[in-house]
Amino acid sequence: MKIITKLSKQDYLDYNRFLLGRVQKEHAKQKTMWVKNLLVWLVLVVVFYFVLQLPAIKMMRIGFTLIIVTATPFVILIGAFLYNQNKLINQAVPFADGLILGEKTIEFKEDGIYEKSPLAKTFYDWKAVDSLEENSGTLYIFVDRVLALIVPIGSKGDNIEIIRAFVSKKLAEKVG
Repeated sequence: MKIITKLSKQDYLDYNRFLLGRVQKEHAKQKTMWVKNLLVWLVLVVVFYFVLQLPAIKMMRIGFTLIIVTATPFVILIGAFLYNQNKLINQAVPFADGLILGEKTIEFKEDGIYEKSPLAKTFYDWKAVDSLEENSGTLYIFVDRVLALIVPIGSKGDNIEIIRAFVSKKLAEKVG
């Protein structure tokens, strides 16, 4: 079975976002770390007010201005973090028509997967294939924890359903 793919920058960015979500699922407890960190900072602010014993501030009557002044640095830091994370993801894109982006031929055989591009030829034994996942019609054939063969919607060649069934069969043989 053979398929010809043409990966675009958008396909790669979609893959990165999918991969980030996949890794975050594996490390779900790190999500709680963000909440714990926020709570620690909140406790530090309260302790800071108590230690300094600011006479104008009573804990039962915190003014709206004080809340805004206290929250502003947190909002700025969170916004800067999200902006920088998005900027980093968009800048970490391979060269067009390089090893990752551009046109490739992927051939699925009994002994493994052959990937051919104008710059490289790669062979993946079925033992290397870890999982098959799908997101918005795009197939991701993971050959490592963060490395996948990307088969986007609209790839030319054999039917994606046939390829999905073949790869799933090979994965089941590997487990069984």
